[in-house]
Amino acid sequence: GSLTKDTTVLDYDEVQAGCPAYANDNSGTDLGAGYYDFDPCYGAYRSFMVVSLGGLNSSDVITSSTFTITSDFSVANSCDESSQTVDLDWTGVIGAGTDWNNQPGINRNSSVPAPMSAANVESDGNSDGTTCAGGVPVDFPVTSSVSYFASQNMGSVTVGMYGNESVSLSLERFNVGTASLITTYNLAPSVLPGV
Repeated sequence: GSLTKDTTVLDYDEVQAGCPAYANDNSGTDLGAGYYDFDPCYGAYRSFMVVSLGGLNSSDVITSSTFTITSDFSVANSCDESSQTVDLDWTGVIGAGTDWNNQPGINRNSSVPAPMSAANVESDGNSDGTTCAGGVPVDFPVTSSVSYFASQNMGSVTVGMYGNESVSLSLERFNVGTASLITTYNLAPSVLPGV
């Protein structure tokens, strides 16, 4: 039968165009993607996470994989009145010095497209809860990309979340504590016990 791994985020960061030197390594819980219209950090927000692959490797046959995270709230003071597309991309590494001026680039190759995945995120109210509750799970299908990462025996992968950076009030906030990579896989016949 199939096996399932549910892995979590090892490190994370948020970068803000309006505060280009702010390093937010493992700071706060709500990560932004999109465009923020208010001071002090006006402008585009992007978020990055290092996701564990939980020991998946080249002997595993990946049948499905989904990166899931909960949208806590939107900057837009609305409830189900609009939605924003958020892209999930494979990126370079992050660290303590990651900020807008020092952020990783997007990786791609013949096995991993850019964007790696995308999701339509319903606007779910603003941060003071005056319109509607957040807590909306967002799923990014990433099966083919995780198959590639496993084939390369990668222990973890860095992903970036990118929202609409040209539309006012498009910022979506995601709870990093809810992020996980859920992968269903089979062992290759050569590594099954007793074979």
